[in-house]
Amino acid sequence: MVQHEVTIHQGTLRGSTGTDLRGDTFLKFQGIPYAKPPLGDLRFKTPVPPENGLAFSMPPKKGAFVTNETFSKSSSGGLSFFFDYPKLKQFWLPEDEKDLRPVMFWIHGGVFILQHGGEELHSPDFLITEDVVVVTINYRLGLLGFISSDDTSLDIPGSAGLKDQVMALKWVQEKIDKFGGDPNDVTVFGQSAGAVSVHLMVLSPLAKGLFHKAIAQSGSAINPWVQARKGVKRVAEVMGLEGADDKTVFDAVTKKSKEEILGLQEIMDDVFMFLIKYIGLVIETNSKEPSMTEEPINIMKSGNFSQVQFLTGCTSLEGATLDLVVKSIDFNLILY
Repeated sequence: MVQHEVTIHQGTLRGSTGTDLRGDTFLKFQGIPYAKPPLGDLRFKTPVPPENGLAFSMPPKKGAFVTNETFSKSSSGGLSFFFDYPKLKQFWLPEDEKDLRPVMFWIHGGVFILQHGGEELHSPDFLITEDVVVVTINYRLGLLGFISSDDTSLDIPGSAGLKDQVMALKWVQEKIDKFGGDPNDVTVFGQSAGAVSVHLMVLSPLAKGLFHKAIAQSGSAINPWVQARKGVKRVAEVMGLEGADDKTVFDAVTKKSKEEILGLQEIMDDVFMFLIKYIGLVIETNSKEPSMTEEPINIMKSGNFSQVQFLTGCTSLEGATLDLVVKSIDFNLILY
């Protein structure tokens, strides 16, 4: 397999080739860290930029973005991007800005609990034929990405998964031109919870200036399931720590492995699915860098959001994913 390497300040990225629907070759880089791994003291917290030496590209294979099944309750850091490869014998880069291509930045759906950004679900084979650079991302899901606390001493204000998306957009702004993408022509688009994320990026002060167009497919920031309530209290109940303060609960959760946290989430899915949602957006009133400081509907009314071209609607075949879902998870988990 032909491979190509590009060196940026983080280190070296290794790419490989794929074939689009027309039979043309395109170049792809996968599994690129856009933030430090959210482990140890960084678990549940706002992402921080990656260190030098953390830039690499995973080989294209199933599971490059998550550690288990196709519809996963896991998440792992990394983004992927794909673009045409016009010269088979020589790695091509644009000679000047006029040769840069529009960037399509995809955010996957899944209720902020399921799915991933890998090729198994979101292949670029069709879109890549339109002379664009396609970017897909992973972001923290479930408890790992959306648990929060009002205790400011813990520095866990919530919406870490959404802040991962912002961090990935920053990476694109800084580096996508090295791969033929135009940082001044970035379109964020997504479906279901990904569409919600797109709308939230439009409304969030953190994402201003990081993209220029937005497409929300079957999702909105004002959907009733978007916001989370009492997440840490739900965790405490399941762990037998009801009545404990947030620090005690988070100390106990932080000591658990990722697999144990996912198991805890499985229990919460069964017990609390039809109660107030525990995973999703929180309005941050005491955060240093809040993703959202007001109710989305109030921000929309105020007009104080990114004034970008915005296209929204419903996808015609959204139910096609259900064939995969019902084979792997409890049907109740797809109600949202």
